[in-house]
Amino acid sequence: MENHMCSCINPREDRKYAILNAAYAGHVECVKEFIAEGCELEVDEEEWPRDRKSALCMAAISGHHQIVEILLEAGSDVAFTDATKMTALGIAAFHGQAECVRVLLKYDRNVDHEDVYGETALLHAACLGYEECVAALIESDALLNVTDTDAMTPLIWATQNSKPAIVKVRPEFMMFGLYGIMS
Repeated sequence: MENHMCSCINPREDRKYAILNAAYAGHVECVKEFIAEGCELEVDEEEWPRDRKSALCMAAISGHHQIVEILLEAGSDVAFTDATKMTALGIAAFHGQAECVRVLLKYDRNVDHEDVYGETALLHAACLGYEECVAALIESDALLNVTDTDAMTPLIWATQNSKPAIVKVRPEFMMFGLYGIMS
């Protein structure tokens, strides 16, 4: 990898971060090359726990769904969590990256994973008003009555943030008092 000319590489930075930069920047060919060269897909620094990163999470943050798919096919750990215990699915939902959410849902069946704050991907998407993410998560049977550490549900967050239209009507959801329409 020493002769790699990808613009993602900062010569002053540790080379193990190169695939993270490429994934974040959306450099498909660089990511493929790094995978072929055997680059680690996750960086878990024990001495710096806040630096837990994965190429998958970096691609999810910036919405590069094609790279998300490539990384998953290459064996990236869909259950890998960052320092706040968010998975790539939670990160994609938090950033409103609906296409990444849809790709990740094909691989990640733990749709209700909670981060350190007790928040799920659906809670993040509902709180921030990302309708397409909410729809994809509901379609994948995300729990609607889940609450965070403040006892807030997706509907409460959406309503509090003037986003009540993000919860899709389904008769089975009425038992949880969740209602609304997709706009």
